Amino acid sequence: MFHEELNARATLGRQLRAARHTLGLTQPELAELTAVQQSEISRIENGHSNPTLDTVVRLAHALSLSLALTPSSTHEHVGVDDVRASAGRARDLGDHEIMKAAWS
Repeated sequence: MFHEELNARATLGRQLRAARHTLGLTQPELAELTAVQQSEISRIENGHSNPTLDTVVRLAHALSLSLALTPSSTHEHVGVDDVRASAGRARDLGDHEIMKAAWS
C-alpha cells in the first residue's frame, strides 16, 4: 500500500507539472493564481507532498483540469469491513481513516 501511495503522489505531480508546462505557467505564476505556496507546488510536482483535496481542486481548476474518480482495474472491490479487518484496529478507525485506507 505504501508504494502505491507514493506512486499515486508521483503520478499526480507529473500530471500537474505537464499541465502547467502546457499552459506555459511557472510555479510562481501558478502559486499566484491558486494561493498555494510555490514551495508546496514544487513538493507536489516532485511527489513529496500529500496535498489536501482543496489544494488539488484549486490547482486543477487553474490548470483547466477536471478531477474524476475511476475504478481501479488492479484492485478487487474492498468493503469497509475488509478495510477494518486488514487495519487490525476496527474500533479505532474513524470514517475518514476508513476511506483513506480503502484508497490505499
